[in-house]
Amino acid sequence: NAYNFGIEEVARIAINLGVKYFAVKNVVEANKIRMLSKDSVILILNKTNTNIYEIKRNGYLLSVENEEQRDFCLNNKICYHLKINSQMNRFGISNNDIDKYITPFLSGLFLHVPTDDLKENEYEIKKMEELVEKYNLKDIDIHIGGTNCLKNNNKYIYRIASDIYKDSISLTGEIVSVRKIKEGESVGYNHDFVAKKDCLIGICNLGYVDGLSRINKDNYVYINNNKYFFIGLKCMDCSFILIDENVNVNDNVEVIGQNISLEIFCENNEIIKHQAYLILK
Repeated sequence: NAYNFGIEEVARIAINLGVKYFAVKNVVEANKIRMLSKDSVILILNKTNTNIYEIKRNGYLLSVENEEQRDFCLNNKICYHLKINSQMNRFGISNNDIDKYITPFLSGLFLHVPTDDLKENEYEIKKMEELVEKYNLKDIDIHIGGTNCLKNNNKYIYRIASDIYKDSISLTGEIVSVRKIKEGESVGYNHDFVAKKDCLIGICNLGYVDGLSRINKDNYVYINNNKYFFIGLKCMDCSFILIDENVNVNDNVEVIGQNISLEIFCENNEIIKHQAYLILK
């Protein structure tokens, strides 16, 4: 579902920008894109042996990584893209087995790079180049996936993955209440924060339902371009921030934005950015 941002919304923008190729999880997602564009090339990555009518009627391509899937495509006259195994050892065939899969219905070859290391990615791309040359596959689609492979790849189609959202994510709330807390008083569930001295707290209208973690160590926000820290256990739809007299009700609270990148947010919340895409609303 486009990393939980809504496949229809994201695909509509991509199509308007001229994107022609899409890789999706299943037939349901493929159908949503086909409703938006009759010309898009759509590859279904997950195994499927149902909805043959839908697949053929809409011209979808299937991903193949074993002989059973290959035979399914051949028997039903469906074009397929062949997945090559990488050092991830997750999905895909061995380079030595590719002969078995070169048929008139082979229309693409692809792999996924395993790391952020550019040298390792160069190895995988070189492996793909050797296969294309050895088996004369220059006339089919060749594509490589992995957020960091673009730095190495100027020859093949690039499955852009989460980089599509780079520098486009923000998360902001606002201060809905300001309270004075006396020394010894607690804030939030389970008395997680106990004031060591009199202080001010701001109650923000963002909670864990909005993607915030309950981790507070080194977890901060920006309000009026000043840094403030979360305190106490976050609630479903609100959280607590230790503030000062410069913060007022209705002030904007930046969780991800100009001062806090998505990478910093993920580090502070001990998650990876792909998780962030799934939990942010």
